[in-house]
Amino acid sequence: MTDLSKQPRDHKRFSVWHNLWGVLFKPRTAFDRIIASGDFIKAAIILAGINVFFAALAAPKVAAFSKWSLENRPLPPGVSPEQLAAMKTMIPKISAATSIGAALLGPLAIWLLMATILRVYNNFHGGRVSFQILFAVAVFAFAPHIIGFSLKSLLVAFAQPENVQRVTVSLAALLPVSEIGPKFVFFSKLNPFTIWSLALTAYGGSRAIGSTFGKTAVFIFALWAVFVLLETLSATRVSV
Repeated sequence: MTDLSKQPRDHKRFSVWHNLWGVLFKPRTAFDRIIASGDFIKAAIILAGINVFFAALAAPKVAAFSKWSLENRPLPPGVSPEQLAAMKTMIPKISAATSIGAALLGPLAIWLLMATILRVYNNFHGGRVSFQILFAVAVFAFAPHIIGFSLKSLLVAFAQPENVQRVTVSLAALLPVSEIGPKFVFFSKLNPFTIWSLALTAYGGSRAIGSTFGKTAVFIFALWAVFVLLETLSATRVSV
């Protein structure tokens, strides 16, 4: 396959919105432009901004869930009424602020992780593609994940506080309401938006590196399967 990252960067400039839309519905053309330019800063700002906006929209309900948890779940022994009152004031605020902070920093961590995974795979194919190009692929491939997070945040914003923990756009939504445990954790990882993003990462990575989509997808999804397994096993140990 042709190494698109080595082609002259004389492609017609398209807006970042055009490329984000293209990644979702015309990924081959969009990724060819993205790989040829290597630009990602505007896309990163837009995607992170959307993430923070929807996290802020759901933050009041996240705070309400934290307060509900303190009021309806057993507390550690020795907690005085004064301490409980202080916890009810502080913890909801901290939870809401943490959710917004995670929405800002989380995408950056994921982009770095996915770009590093592509870099490792790239090393098996001669290491010809720059980290900047692979990072750009990771940023644009994240678009479906942002859509999924936005939908989940809207659902959280309209949910009752006691139901916030169960709000999901994954296959875990099909489980019984009483199911909270390893099975829920496993099915919560089967998120179509996450899988879509991983597939786009594999596709964009294959276009940049010059590998086949199938081989790149096997490499990425094998690592993802290990992650899902470890998360499920961790939840199993906690529930025992």
